Amino acid sequence: MGVEIVESHERYLGLPTYVGRKKTATFQYIKDNLAKKLKSWQGKMLSGAGKDILIRVVAQALPTYAMSVFQLTKNFCEDLELMCARFWWGSTDDKRKIHWKSWEKLCLPKEEGGLGFQSLSDFNLAMLAKQAWRCQYSSGNFLVSKGRPVWGLLSAEHAELLSCKEALELIIEPSLQPAIVETNSLVIKQQLSSSGVNLSRLGRIYEDLGVLLEALPNVRIVHIRRDANKAAHLMAAQASATGQALFYSSVPSFLHEVITHELCSH
Repeated sequence: MGVEIVESHERYLGLPTYVGRKKTATFQYIKDNLAKKLKSWQGKMLSGAGKDILIRVVAQALPTYAMSVFQLTKNFCEDLELMCARFWWGSTDDKRKIHWKSWEKLCLPKEEGGLGFQSLSDFNLAMLAKQAWRCQYSSGNFLVSKGRPVWGLLSAEHAELLSCKEALELIIEPSLQPAIVETNSLVIKQQLSSSGVNLSRLGRIYEDLGVLLEALPNVRIVHIRRDANKAAHLMAAQASATGQALFYSSVPSFLHEVITHELCSH
């Protein structure tokens, strides 16, 4: 049949089959893929928000798969960060721009003056720790909730859109795929399924959601009726009270009554 027989494969299922002492050479393909992505974006007129999403959602997601299995060297992670920093500040092969802030400062949360980019070496350790925790304690399924007060909203649709965007950003950073995001807004579900451009004041957020969903092929946004979404509202209220994202590997006690009631009513 003309099938070539080889002694070993360089990569299998997207990961190196053998990692020796020269990790930089082994994972060079990550640098090459990132360089191609960044070069294809450099010729486009991108806003700061557009660059922000491309770096966080696409560029920094490229090494995630390898990072969930292997620990990359600190120098290698710094090289990837430098490539992203050059793209952010507008540097090209023949033109260098001033980096007005260090990458460490850009990795701070937006509330602290940063942009929320990732420290790749820290993210690598977190991914490996998560895999170890999953192996020891988890069946692999999670319930995740996050809630916080938001001001300056234009409408209920605006609030729900921001919730969906924050959910997708929460999923992509620790790579919690596959995942399902529930929304009680049928308008948002229909708009995301449409191929048309949203020209309303919320059009930019819809555009950001589209970019995020393209980078998350194993994530779906589904519509759930408001009266059938009591568990989600309870989880959001619990997260709002603590002011942080909550992860549950099993059904939390405060949801037992609601879920039991829903099951009995069907």
